[in-house]
This record gives sequence, C-alpha cells and structure tokens, in this order.
Amino acid sequence: ADIEGWETHMLRGGINTIAACRPALFLEINQQSLVRAGSTPAEIWTLLEPLGYRALMAPDFEAVTEFSGAADYLFVAG
Repeated sequence: ADIEGWETHMLRGGINTIAACRPALFLEINQQSLVRAGSTPAEIWTLLEPLGYRALMAPDFEAVTEFSGAADYLFVAG
C-alpha cells in the first residue's frame, strides 16, 4: 500500500481481516506523510506486532524492529 500516509488508517480499518487471514503486507512508510494524516510510524508497529508480524525493510529485506527511515517495508506474520 502506497497511500500517502493513510497506511495506519487502512490497517485499523482492516485489523480484523488482517488478524484472521494474516496476509503479507507491503507498505511504503514515510514519517512526514503519516504525520500529515495524523499518525506515526510507531503506530504501525503497535498495530501489527501483537498480531505476530515482523518487519523487513526493502530493498535488502533486512529485519527491523522499528521504523528505520522512509522506505518500503514488508510485514510478515511469524
């Protein structure tokens, strides 16, 4: 999802489906865009970690435990 800062809102709206189906989520995360939409990168981790998701940061898909700069992140359920 590349929805210009509205990623957290999308996750909140779909949280029950995400919890039930556990899809991989590929999100562009940009702090400035999230702030404009009333959110923060940390909120994404707060929503997904309790569901067992871990984050991998593109382009090398290294595991990260928190926001590590504007980039694409792949969240996978573990």
